[in-house]
Amino acid sequence: MAVPAFYWIIITQITFIIYIDKQFQPNKYSCACYSDFKSIFHLDILKIWKRHLKKTAFYESIYSPTFFLLLIFMNQKKKIKDLARGDRIIARNEMFGYYFSARVSKVFDSQYASIKFEDGTRNSNISIKCLIKCIDTFSYLQIGDHVMAKVLNEFDKLCWVPGVIQSADSYASKKYYVVLYFNGLEGDNIRTELIKISRQKYAEI
Repeated sequence: MAVPAFYWIIITQITFIIYIDKQFQPNKYSCACYSDFKSIFHLDILKIWKRHLKKTAFYESIYSPTFFLLLIFMNQKKKIKDLARGDRIIARNEMFGYYFSARVSKVFDSQYASIKFEDGTRNSNISIKCLIKCIDTFSYLQIGDHVMAKVLNEFDKLCWVPGVIQSADSYASKKYYVVLYFNGLEGDNIRTELIKISRQKYAEI
């Protein structure tokens, strides 16, 4: 006996809910969208079931919410791929407000990750908004560009702070960039001590 298309749809959605459970389980309590995301699927199934019992044209209302949620899920997976375990990053330390070099230990979802700083300390639940990936060390820099610059803070520790390129000079075959830091002070940095960021990211920091 052939299984009706309706039952295949129900089985597919239930399987998808179980898959979401497994994906978000490590961080389900810190992911604000988790409960809403899953409950919408349950509501969708209940609506389809009621329409099926009433023998109405339920097929017209299945695809729009399901397809929309699938797009959201696919978009989340795409965002997660921007960061991967082992990636070099700089991460904000909430205690000091500075950014420090670190590596990604695990990516939970599109909002949270676990990282390990170079000094060995860990943050097992940090917002991805507080992370900047270290992939830009060779792109061209010009006056007015927004950057993260490597400096020594008041505790004599290397950290990263936001700044704006003011000029570029060459000394002893090395090119130095004059950077106006966030606190109004100026300093010199070589290219490997700078990470280019967008104006929007600079404003968020």
